[in-house]
Amino acid sequence: MRFGCCVNMVATGKDGVGAERIAEVAAAGFDYFELPLAGLSALDERGFEALLEKAAESSIRCECCNSFFPSSIRIAGPGYDMKKARDYLYSGLSRASKLGAVMAGVGSGPSRSIPDGYDRKKGYSELVSSFRMIGDIAGKYGMRIAIEPLRRAESNMITGYAEAAELSEDVGMENVKALVDFYHMAVENDDPESIVKYKDYLIHAHFAYPALGTADERTFPRSMDEWDYAPFFRALSDAGYDDRLSIEAYCHGDFPSSASKAVEFFHAALK
Repeated sequence: MRFGCCVNMVATGKDGVGAERIAEVAAAGFDYFELPLAGLSALDERGFEALLEKAAESSIRCECCNSFFPSSIRIAGPGYDMKKARDYLYSGLSRASKLGAVMAGVGSGPSRSIPDGYDRKKGYSELVSSFRMIGDIAGKYGMRIAIEPLRRAESNMITGYAEAAELSEDVGMENVKALVDFYHMAVENDDPESIVKYKDYLIHAHFAYPALGTADERTFPRSMDEWDYAPFFRALSDAGYDDRLSIEAYCHGDFPSSASKAVEFFHAALK
């Protein structure tokens, strides 16, 4: 399995992209890094060229993107605008492709949530149409799309891994599958066995130490003793998953040390 880090979660620069962390991520032993599609899309041309140069200097590459849509883009519910989304997709995925990304996860809770009283069947149908459009455009750049289930505090549509897999099935495109995120799974008490049941849809995974309700919530993992991680890793193994697993977490302490410990944690968890 290959291990990565979502650098936007630990960004210190004003743009929030996290390019300044790339060298530290490589030094920690990660195999790749994830960049935020919304963040790199918002850069001006000079800023994007600088990002390309920074990424090219590294021994590892941007294989994936997270943070897919800005909140101004809606793919379901009021304000749903396929043309606006389409224009954004061509611009953003073109940039992601130039960076070498072959995968992008779509969480983006504000973009896909619907208000109370909105017809859920209509909202779901809009999501199906939107993901077909996303998959079509991503395919032009040789990219796959992973639908990410989110905790209910972030979205009221697609809050479990099984729902993400079923949406992928309804979309019906080979390059649109599902992502599992351990943090959201823990918050929602989502059964890891759904990973095994829908193993054919899993193409990407995110991870963080949940520590729910504490100052350490959604941070870098440190040891197998801090949480009951075993069912999750056992489910990945039983599903035969051996692709990418990315840390998508905040870091409140020393980043280089936390990053190195996270890589060691992954190797220990999956030995």
